[in-house]
Amino acid sequence: MKKLAIVLMLFSLLLLASCSNDSDTEDSNHEDMEMDAQPIEATLDLPEKAEVMETIEAKVTVLHNGEAVEDADEVEFEYWLEGKKGDSEMIMAEHIGEGVYKVEVSFDATGTYILQSHVTALAQHTMPKQEIEVTD
Repeated sequence: MKKLAIVLMLFSLLLLASCSNDSDTEDSNHEDMEMDAQPIEATLDLPEKAEVMETIEAKVTVLHNGEAVEDADEVEFEYWLEGKKGDSEMIMAEHIGEGVYKVEVSFDATGTYILQSHVTALAQHTMPKQEIEVTD
């Protein structure tokens, strides 16, 4: 009788131990999902002004949870003269390290242009944009 009670007790302990391990795994998976759910951040860096036909460098820094994203799925820049989005142009960005992606662009007319980056990373997409004034 005592042996049966001991066996049942051991079995119960093993069952409880396996349940607590499953719970730890669920907590870990939940934390991973929360980290992935954090939005990516994309910050543009470009001059406020440029001259017609001057080549400027536009950069976007991509971060996730404060860490550089080195393997974004796609980073492109779109630009257009204000009021003429239908005539926009797209350029693929080059990854230069530390979460920074860049393009070089020049403008063929004066006016206010909009530069918008299209960043796809970690199953997320963000599109920050900024204006640049182009003069003679």
